Amino acid sequence: MSACADIEIKRSFGVLFIAVALAILFAAPLSLLLSKSQLPYFYYLGLWLGSFGLSLGISIYKRRKVFSSVRIRMKKSLGWPLYIKIINGLCWAGPFSVISVFHQLYPYLILLGIGLGNISTYFFIKKYSNGNNKEQLLVGLIATCSIPISILLDNTLFSTNYEVALLFSRLSIAASYGSGGVYALIAR
Repeated sequence: MSACADIEIKRSFGVLFIAVALAILFAAPLSLLLSKSQLPYFYYLGLWLGSFGLSLGISIYKRRKVFSSVRIRMKKSLGWPLYIKIINGLCWAGPFSVISVFHQLYPYLILLGIGLGNISTYFFIKKYSNGNNKEQLLVGLIATCSIPISILLDNTLFSTNYEVALLFSRLSIAASYGSGGVYALIAR
């Protein structure tokens, strides 16, 4: 693949990551307001779907090559050995799959899933696809490093307010994706 195509893929991921960060930045504080007003939970679904739909829709409309560039990078993973696909899938889905059992650890498990998933994808793309996806490594490292900070804040400052602790976790996710997106857009 040419250097120009690699740059286009990197920039497309940058746009995608920033769109995800903006969707979370919009929906996270509104979720806090919804929880304070004790509205039914299906309002959360509408809020989050609307936020992601609007953010991703605008981003993709403005930059139509995003989908095809993202698809190119994802297709590279089809050639990975089966055991690598399984490891990568477990890194992404493992933490999310235990949320129903350990619901009280929900904010940390989401950060862990995003962290492990992006870090493992970085290493596997680097090894098996010769790709340069440092933006994923950055997203994964920031999300993973946010876990101890989140635990500390949740057990001290936010110990009496779970909703604010959850907001901090979501803002950490937005910061990790936003940082990775900005890096992808400005890196050469």
